[in-house]
Formats: sequence, structure tokens, C-alpha cells
Amino acid sequence: MSKAYYCPLNLKQTRDATFHCEWIVSNAEYDAQWGTFLPLNCGQAAFDAVHRAIAQARRSVDIICWGFQPSMHFIRDGKQPPIGQLLEQKAAAGVDVRVLGWAFEPFGINVTGFAGEPNLVGKGDLRIKARTKDAPFGARKHTADDKQYQYDKAWYQRHALDLSLPEGSDHTLQARLQRQQRQQQAARQRKLRFIGRGFGAMEQLEIFHAARYRAQSPTDISQQLMSAAVPTHHQKMVLIDMDDPTLAYGFVMGHNMLDEYWDTPAHSVRVHPPDQGRNGASPRQDISSRVSGPILQHLHHNFAQAWQQETGEDLLALRKAKDVHPRLPLRTDIDPKGKCMLQILRTQPQQRHPLSGKTGIQDIESMYLQAVNNALSYLYFENQYFRWPALADKINDVAYNLTRHGRDGKHGQLHVFVVTNASDEGVGPGTLNTYRMLDTLGRAELIPNVSRSQELDWRHNQWKAARKRHADIALESRTAGTLPAGGINPGYYLDLQKRQADAEQALRQAEAALKASQEASRQAKRTGQPQTIAPQPRPGLKIHVCTLVAPDSPPYTPAAYIDTRSPRERSLGLPPRRQLTRPASWVPVYIHSKLTLINDVFTTLGSANLNTRSMQVDSELNIAHQNGALTKALRLQLWSQHTRDTKTKQPWGAQQDVEEAFKKWGDLIKDNKKAQGDGKPPVAPLVEFYRDSPDVSNLD
Repeated sequence: MSKAYYCPLNLKQTRDATFHCEWIVSNAEYDAQWGTFLPLNCGQAAFDAVHRAIAQARRSVDIICWGFQPSMHFIRDGKQPPIGQLLEQKAAAGVDVRVLGWAFEPFGINVTGFAGEPNLVGKGDLRIKARTKDAPFGARKHTADDKQYQYDKAWYQRHALDLSLPEGSDHTLQARLQRQQRQQQAARQRKLRFIGRGFGAMEQLEIFHAARYRAQSPTDISQQLMSAAVPTHHQKMVLIDMDDPTLAYGFVMGHNMLDEYWDTPAHSVRVHPPDQGRNGASPRQDISSRVSGPILQHLHHNFAQAWQQETGEDLLALRKAKDVHPRLPLRTDIDPKGKCMLQILRTQPQQRHPLSGKTGIQDIESMYLQAVNNALSYLYFENQYFRWPALADKINDVAYNLTRHGRDGKHGQLHVFVVTNASDEGVGPGTLNTYRMLDTLGRAELIPNVSRSQELDWRHNQWKAARKRHADIALESRTAGTLPAGGINPGYYLDLQKRQADAEQALRQAEAALKASQEASRQAKRTGQPQTIAPQPRPGLKIHVCTLVAPDSPPYTPAAYIDTRSPRERSLGLPPRRQLTRPASWVPVYIHSKLTLINDVFTTLGSANLNTRSMQVDSELNIAHQNGALTKALRLQLWSQHTRDTKTKQPWGAQQDVEEAFKKWGDLIKDNKKAQGDGKPPVAPLVEFYRDSPDVSNLD
């Protein structure tokens, strides 16, 4: 039986009502507010807009970032100053500049390079693995040259402040607190302040507890421990002139303020000087947004809360926020076509949720699970990671339920489009959950060697979990049968019957999958051949999983041995000298986006990846809206970019009709596979995800 929905009507006025999907998260920390929204695709557009906004600021500039490089040029025309110099110029002109960045500095040593990508290069007196030559093998490298690196060090020495509780020889906590307060008071006299922030031991313990006992999508104990050990402040946002409502606007970003993140939609392999174009190690796809209007009050609260926690300064009181927030106008002068209802959502593991009272705000997780449940036509994920198994389960459930309730399986299937990374850098620490995600969606053949090594264990665990769910519901059913007739709401019995039927079906499917895997494994052992991993169709679901390459990549040539003998040596019959040539592969575009589009209605972007860390552990900031015109325009823009033919410059798969676009993506995937096999350049940037490395990790 379907769930009943009710709508109050004034029958004197109308007898019609229109129902629509609920996109706004009703029990979230922040409610929906009006605003303007402009997506900023790729670093050139995003950093240009942020630079100009800061240059025009009159009162204040507030920045939260994961990574900050003072020597980075936001505008790369060879004329504009780096961001660190621009902030100094604004401070000299009387503008209050506040920057919060994530700092991992145990014992005062900057060691963020150990985690992969150095995010505060040059900060601190002691730095380990902070540059290209020092970073660990396989890590993302920092591209700053020596001149930039020296500038970064000098900038941080001038402006980075440590306002944490001082150690020292004071005998009482009260004396140390008084010293901290004096430092905070002195810091407020400065116009430009950079504050590094991290997590304390108690916060880390609370994060572990919340991930283990209160998460909507539970994870392995190993992941919970790893996440709690090194949580990060991953939010990215900018606010301009928040104490003057007529001037205020802001940015919700996916980009980090580091050289690596500046690129154009062309994603060329060509590298330029740091003030004239892309100078990162590889092309990079990312997306941010510019916003204005009443929605800014929630961005302001997010910044002010974090700033007060680190400095003791109450910006909401200082700026008279109760008076300013109600007067924030829609800045249609800068974004005339972007008016819509917006919602700010956070993952804030150390903060108490204002509605539930529980520690640990996980509204981004709630938003994703709710929004995906509304999918009718398509889901488009453009994300750095694709390894949140709970999301795959939800997608399967939605597709299955659409089919079960009468959706035509041939023409009415749910179409899923994924653009993510297949490289070591993108998949590395999370190969196991990437496999689980792909396997759940029926595409384990895209990561075959991990599939072969993990499949039997994974199938057995799925079967045990399904058997336990079935037993639990059977026990509940037996218990309900002992209660007096009429003592329970009839709706409960209907729900119980449905859950019992679903559990029985899940158990049958898990048993069948386990038996099939066991037989495939036995067959592989008998023949001595690798086990074949084939796509497994899911009811009501069609899915493409892709990644991107630079459109001007060189022709693909695999590694091969060549004979290096001279013609004379050959004529003399001397034995061959074989030398292994370096392969020339298509240059991957690193996907850093955190974007989801649904049904040409819903959009969310920001800092949150599709992994468990972003949903439960790291501090994250996303924005969402349900403006169909804006969502469709962004879909067509991105699909045109990703499927643009390198010769004709026409897009393959940006069709208005999603089913037709899905077919075109499939055609393009086949053509690019053929081009690669023939040793040719790519036909277009979009290629199928494929990872043949057998390495397995379960750290994320």
C-alpha cells in the first residue's frame, strides 16, 4: 500500500492541487532562504570572480578554506597581484580581512604533506613534506616555484597567528587563559589575520562516537578510527562586506585556493607560468558558486561560529547581525537570472544540532539520501570520489521501486551518469569502497582485479547481513502475532508485511549472488584463467561511470620493447638490444567537483565528496536549490564540455532528452575505446572509468 499524502484545500477557491517532491531538508540546521545563484565552472571563472569581489570590498573579507597559497594568482593575465598581496592591499586600505584554514600541526610542525597534498605551503617554522621534492610518492604535488615558496613563507610569518591556549610555565589554568585572552585582544587590532584551525582530542572522540553510533550510513570500524584520527576542516567559502547589507555577497566553493585548482574548461595539457595560465601538475575540473540575498545569513553564521571558536571574537554581535540579516537584498545587479530558494547544509561533527540537540550535524548526508530518493529521470554525479556505499544502496532501491510500481523497464529506466577519477590519486585510499559502490550498481567489471580479490568475501558478508535482517523481521512478526487483536494500528501490519517481503527478496538475491560467485571462482580454478567479471543489470537502472582526459592529449601508445641496434649492427647480425619505451597515455583530467544534478530540478555543490568522511567526519559546506531552469542549463553546459568532439567541436551527449544523451554517451565511450586501441588521440574528453590495479585499501 502506498503512503498517503494530504493537502489542505479551500474548496471555495479551487479543487486542484499540485504535489511535488520535497527537496528542502525540513529538519536541517538551516532553513531555505531566497537568494541568487550563479555556478562558476572551473578555476578561471571561480577565481576571477573571487579576486574581483575582494578587490571591490569596502568593509570586510571573510574566507574559510582547506588550502591557501598566498602566492597564487587568481587572475592570470600577467598583470594582477597574487591573492596574498591583494589581501594586504585591502587591509592597508582599512578592510578587515579574516582567513580560516585547516592546519594539521602536531607539536607546532606543519605536516599536511603526509596526508597527500600540502595545503598551507610555507606556514610555520617547521614543515615536513611540504613541497614537490619532499611529498610522498604518489601524493599530489605542490607546484609553487622557489620564488613563490619564499613569498608564501614570508607571508605566513607576517600574518599567521596562533591563538590557541598557550603552554609555558604558568602554574594555573586561569593564568594561561588570561594569556590567551591578551593574545586575542592584541590580534583584533590587526586588519589581516590568518588563523589555522584543527580538532582537539575531545572533538576527535566525539567524531568517532557519532560516526559509530549515530550515522545514517554505518561504516567499518577501521574507517571510523582512521577518520577520527585525522579529521579535516574541508569547507570553502568567501563573504564580502557582511556588515553592509547593500554590498554583501558571497561564494560557496569547491575550489581550494592553491595553484593546482586554476584551470579553464578547455583542460589543455599545456602548462604556463603561474601568472599566465594553468601551472598545475594536471588539468583539473571543479565548480563553485556565487550567491547573494537572505541566504547569506547562514553563511555568515557558519563563518562567525568558526571564527569565535578560534579567536573568541563574536562577529554576529560586532556586526549587529540581527539588524543586518533581515535587510540582505537579492543582488540582481550582479546575477539577474539566478533568483531561487536556496539551502545551506553542513557536516559539522563537533557542533550540536540546534533541532535534535545531538552532537554532530550531518545535514549533507540527509540531503543526499532525501534528494536521491526523488530521482525519476536521471542522476548526475560529478565528484572527486565515488565511494559512499549507502548512496549506491539508495540508488538501487529507487530504481527498483520505480519499476515495481509500474515504470516501464525498457523506456522508463532511471539513468545514472557518473564523472569521477580512476587514477591512484583519486581512488588510492578508498579502493574497497569504490569497488563496493560499483558492485552494488552492477558495474564491478570496471575495477576487475579488486573485484576478483574481494568478491567472495563481499558476497558472503552481504548474505550474512541479509540473513540477519530477515531473521530480525521474522522475530518481529512472531512477536506481533502474540499481541491482542486490534491492539496495534493496522498500518503497522501493512508496513511489517512489506518489510518482510523486501527482506525475503533481499535474502534470495544475496544467496543467488553468493552461489554465482562461488561457482565462478571454482570455474576459474578449474580452467586456470582469471575469473570473468561481467556487468550485472540492476532492475530499472542504466548507468555510465566515466572519467575525463585532456582533449589535446597525445596519441595513445602502450609500452613496448624496441630494437635499438644501428643499421650496421643489424647488417652484421649482432644480437638485438631491446629497450622498453615509455608509454604515451591520454592525460587524465583530475575531477575535484562536488556536484550533483537530479531530474533537471535539483542542484547541490560545495565541499562535500561522495565518501563517508564528508557525510560524517570532516567539516563540510554545501548549497542546494530546486530551480529547474538553472539546473538544466548547468547540465547542458557541462555535458557539452565533456562530450565536445575534438575535431568538429560539437558535443555528442548534451541532448535535451536524457535517454538520448545516455545512448550518445555510450557511443562516445565505444569510439574512445577504439581510438585508444588504434593509438589515436581522444575523440572527446569523456572516457569510461576503468581501473585494473589490484591494490586494495580501506582507509576511506
